[in-house]
Amino acid sequence: MQIIVDHNIIEGCLKGNRLSQQQLYKHCFDFLIRICRRYVSNNDDAVDLINQSFLKILNNLATFRKNENFEAWISTIAVHTAIDHIRKNKRYRERVALSDDYKIELFDYNQISMNVAADKMMADDIMKMIQQLPILTREVLNLNVIEGYHHKEIGEMLGISEEASRWHLHKARQILKEKLLVNKKVKVA
Repeated sequence: MQIIVDHNIIEGCLKGNRLSQQQLYKHCFDFLIRICRRYVSNNDDAVDLINQSFLKILNNLATFRKNENFEAWISTIAVHTAIDHIRKNKRYRERVALSDDYKIELFDYNQISMNVAADKMMADDIMKMIQQLPILTREVLNLNVIEGYHHKEIGEMLGISEEASRWHLHKARQILKEKLLVNKKVKVA
């Protein structure tokens, strides 16, 4: 689903028209909820993130250029809002102390294929598994796998080292692999 916004709605939002703002909100909601749900574990928090994101979208709408991809533009705002939310709630974030001699095990990406798992499971089941990950581990997984950020960028965004980012991605994959295998056994049994 690609978001195509009527230029009149954007113009109305720029003029402060509440009806246009409501139309834009409704138009973008489904897209934004999919992004925000990846970063928080419940719908209430996701809606809070959407509302924060939408406020930023409205406040910065004048900077949006007509030739820009609107979907990518609001996606970036939503992801950065989620990262800000994570930073604000640091006390809930786990801390991982990595010593200098700690070696990160390389994950064998061929051990499990997310495509095969996706073929066998509904997307909602996979989303539930991702939402059960520890907060920081889930954030690193989202930023790396879904958003395409590199570990150095993730480290800078989340205030962790590049090595810690790699560790969290490894841990996320390990946990998801275990959950997928358990789920597979349960469905077969």
